[in-house]
Order: sequence, then C-alpha cells, then structure tokens
Amino acid sequence: MISHTKNAIKGAITTWVTFVTRFPARILLACLLLVICAGYYSAGHLGVITDTADMLSKKLRYLQIHREYKRQFPHSYDLIVIVIDGITPDLAADARDSLGRALRSEKDLFHWVYLPGDDTFFKKQGLLFLSSEELEDLADNMAQAEPLLASLVKKTDIEALFSIMTIALEYKTKGEEIDLSRVFSELGTTLEHVNQNAFYELSWMKLMSGKGNGPSTRQFIIVQPRVNYETVLPGQVPISRIRQIITELHLVPDRGVQVMLTGDIPMQYDELKSVTRGAKKAGILSFIMVSIVLVTGLGSIRLVLATLAPLIAGLIWTACFAAIVVGHLNMISVAFAVLFIGLSVDYAIHLCLRYRELLLTGIASRQAVIRAAQDVGPSLVLCALTTSIGFYSFMPTNFSGVAELGLIAGTGMFIGLFSNLTILPCVITLLPLSATSNRPYYLRATGKPLFVRFLGIPYRHGKLVRICALVLTAAALWHIPQLRFDSNPINLRDPGAESIRAFKKLLKDPHSSPWSLDSLAENKTDAMQRAEAFKKLPMVKHAITIEDFVPEDQQEKLDIIYDMSLIMDPVISSPVQLKTEFDINREIKSLEDFAVTLKTHVQASEKTSSHTTEKRLLLELDKFLEGLR
Repeated sequence: MISHTKNAIKGAITTWVTFVTRFPARILLACLLLVICAGYYSAGHLGVITDTADMLSKKLRYLQIHREYKRQFPHSYDLIVIVIDGITPDLAADARDSLGRALRSEKDLFHWVYLPGDDTFFKKQGLLFLSSEELEDLADNMAQAEPLLASLVKKTDIEALFSIMTIALEYKTKGEEIDLSRVFSELGTTLEHVNQNAFYELSWMKLMSGKGNGPSTRQFIIVQPRVNYETVLPGQVPISRIRQIITELHLVPDRGVQVMLTGDIPMQYDELKSVTRGAKKAGILSFIMVSIVLVTGLGSIRLVLATLAPLIAGLIWTACFAAIVVGHLNMISVAFAVLFIGLSVDYAIHLCLRYRELLLTGIASRQAVIRAAQDVGPSLVLCALTTSIGFYSFMPTNFSGVAELGLIAGTGMFIGLFSNLTILPCVITLLPLSATSNRPYYLRATGKPLFVRFLGIPYRHGKLVRICALVLTAAALWHIPQLRFDSNPINLRDPGAESIRAFKKLLKDPHSSPWSLDSLAENKTDAMQRAEAFKKLPMVKHAITIEDFVPEDQQEKLDIIYDMSLIMDPVISSPVQLKTEFDINREIKSLEDFAVTLKTHVQASEKTSSHTTEKRLLLELDKFLEGLR
C-alpha cells in the first residue's frame, strides 16, 4: 500500500514536471499573470486586524462579559491617558487646561476628552473631599494670605509684592506672629531657578496649600480617540495629532512641563509599531540570509534565481489565499511570511541539489530536472504534509489568532510545494547550467576553500568539540534553577517605548497605579460587601464604591467653607487691575529694600534660630540683584 502510494505520487510529479518543462515560457507567463492577479487582490482585500481582543474566540465567557461591560461603560476602553508632570502644580494644571481645550476642539479625532478634577461637580464640591483638619489648615493659610492677595489685586507687579513682603517682615521683626516660611521658601526656589537660567514660575498653589504634601504636580487627561482597527497602526493619527498639539503649545521640559502618553491605544500603538518594524526586518533579513545560503550552497546564480522565483510567487499566492479564506491578518498570523520563507525554500534546495548531482553524471539539463523531481518529489510531498499537519494542529483552539496562523501557514506549505514543482523547473529549463558549471566551484577548486575547512572542524577536532559541549551543558544546568517565570505582560513590551515608561512611572505612585479591577454589583449592599471583602486581600491597596464619592461630615466642612468665604469673597469679587506700565527702577528698588530688611531680620534673629529659609532667600536675592546690576 505504501509502495503503491509512493509510486502514484512519483508518477504524478513526473508527469507534471515533464509537462511544465515542455512549455516553460507559457507556464511562466501564466504563473506571472496569477502572481499579478493574486498580488492585486491581496492588496485590496487582505486587511490587518490589530485589536488583540479579536484574536480570541468570541464564544469565551469572559470575553462576553468584557463586551457587556464595554457596552455599559463605553468610556472605559480604547483610551489615551495623557500624563502631565510639571515642576510646580500651577504649571501642570495650566498645561492640562490648555491641552484639554485644544483636544476638545478636535471633535473629528476624539469622541471624549475628560480632565479629572476639572469637571463642574468637583470644581464646586472639591473642598468637601478634604478632611476637616486639611480644610481648617487651608482656611488659616487663606486668612493669612488675604492681605497679600487683596493688595496684589489692586496692584499687580513686583513692587507691590515685595513692598508687602517688606512690611510683613518688619512686623515679624517687631514680634508679630506671622508665618512667612512658605512664602520665603517658594520665593527662594523661584530665584534659585532664575539665577541658574532655568525655567520656573512661582507657585501660588504651594503658597495657598495647607500642611502636608501640598497639591500634586501631576495632572491627567483621558482621551477616547476615533480608532480604525483595520489599519496597521490604528492609533497613529490621534497620537500624532496630540503630540503635534503638545509641540504647538510648547509643553516641553524646557518650559517646566513633561507630557507622556500611555493607556490602551498608545501601548498598542508602540507594540504594533515594534511588531511591524520587527516583521519587516525579519522578512528582509531572512530573505537575505536565505539568498546567502543559496549562493554558497548551490554555487550558481541561475539556481539561486530559480529558487527565489517560486519563493516569491508562493508567498504572494499564500497571501491571496489568506485574503480569500480568512480576509485579514492579525498580529500573530502576520508571521506566516517568515515561516514560509524559511520552510518553502527547503523544497527548492532539495530539487536543485539533486539536479546538480544528476548533471555530474552527464544527464542533459531537462532530463536532470525531471529526474530530480521524480527522485525527491515523494519526500517533498511527505515534508509538506507533515509540516502542514503541525500547523493545522493550531486550528482547534479558542485563540483565533493562532488558529488563523495555522490555517494560513499550513496551506502555504502546499502552495510552496506547487510553486517549486512548477516555476523552478521552468526557470531551469529556460536557463540551464552550462557545461563549464556542471561542477560546483568548491569541487573545481584545487585547494580547500575557507568554508570547506570550516565545515571540517567538527571532524578534525571531535574530542575538543565533545569537551566544549559537556562544559556548556554543565554551565547551562547550573543556571537553570535560577530561571524564573515573569508573569508581568508589560515586560513583554519594548521598555524604551514612551507608553511603557509612563506606565511604569505611574506604577510607582500607589494613588495613580494603572492596575485596577472593576466589579459590577447588583445593588448598593452587594457593592459595599464586595468592597469590604476586597480590602482584606493582601494584594489590594484600595477598594472604592460610588459611595466613596459622597463626602463625610458635610455640615462641619460647610461651616468652615462659609467662614472662608467671608474672608475671601471681597478679594475674589474685586476686579483685578492689571498694570500696563512698569518703572524698572522702582521694581529694583523694592527688591533692594526687601533685601536690606531681610538681612537685618536674619542678623537680628541669628542667635535664636537658624532661619535656613530666610538665609537661602537672602543668598538667592543677592545673586539676582547682582545679576541685574
């Protein structure tokens, strides 16, 4: 039975190769037309699916839950998270506001732009989310700053600021309880940056904040772009536009702001860009390396051309098959090209080597081609069959990305076999080897070429090779116990990508960690029970429900806010009088007067306390005045 099958395969291959070598030009022309048609069809119909969720079977239970959650909360997915870090809270907030306004005007690119903390609710109710102690501390600071703010509203220039600071310092020297440490610290920091020619703006948020860490220097913008997943890089257009706006607004480190993009879309974009770039490099490098191997092994440019022609044709035909049967490629099945190049070329190598071997016996070129196909054809069919079975075994899986790769690559093995048994004999028949090239160059050489001597090393130094193999094996066994499994999928991505660097930066801050889990509860009671259960888990840092957005002790806090309004309303409601003309000499005079008063205060109190903040401010102010002079 086996012998009969082998003879049948051999007879069919012999008949086919005899036919194509009888009409080589016509067959090649027909194949060329098929290649052109297949290429044209593939270019117009072979799409690329870049959404990783589409690489899994839609029948999976958790994906069904995922889709339902996405339907209920459409703003929770396909997001770009813009991370804004400023050297001061004011710069970060200003950058967030200006960038947010610009993005909201791009309605064609972005479905939704959200600025956390900038919405109407938190702008109106934000103070209620502070603790009572934090709110009282803020009220005290506002009360102390009220005279300064009231004066600056009436007169907005350096002279007004430092004249007020001079008066306050004189009262402090006379024994008045005035805490100027926060103002002095921020002024010292500002002047220090100016003296170093570094960008900085005095932070009023720091001056007004209470005790503790103060306002955050990090802000966020969450954007949901319009994404086309049928393109190779679906997030390229919105991401490029965001970066263009960032450049136009001068939100750069030289201006005290650093803006980075992370989230679903940027991380996917960076990954796809890396995969696309890697696939191109892998395809080109594999093609070049195969060509080098062919030139070295076959010893004939004509045979190399005869080998590459069916390789290229088979690759295009396989892409056409994918377009017809599957309709698209995903980020896994796109690897079929590299697999096809590496495996399909083996068919041609076997045929060409047998062809050269038969030529050495004196057989004519056409008969040598037919005989070569007859001799190695059954083995090639068996190789194609077993390799395709290996790929087809990927198909019965819920991972549709791998299943599609198995279908395309498995069928590609038969396409590659067909192209090699058709195009290669035609090319060799049209471009037969000449009589002088019947013997490969390395057999005609009088000496031993370098690569022949290299291949003979294992035979000449067998003992040394065995010893080296044992040493390497022992070293490998020694290090195997140190091997650890990394379950973090982030480490599979390019660590140099901006989205990954921003993601890891957020991981270091427990208040902005991107690791989160969402759980839908039927009612309030169920939600509270789940939150309490989650809080007990050692891997859970926070567990919040919608109830956490209802402030506690509201009446007590409202009383404090009411007292603050009595103090601040006159300042807030007063129109700001912007000064349009400045007298530079008067501005400098106010700085010099403040410096003299500050120096007197430091000298007078040096025996009782260190006054590090005042000394630092005085040092930086002297440097600044010297620079002005």
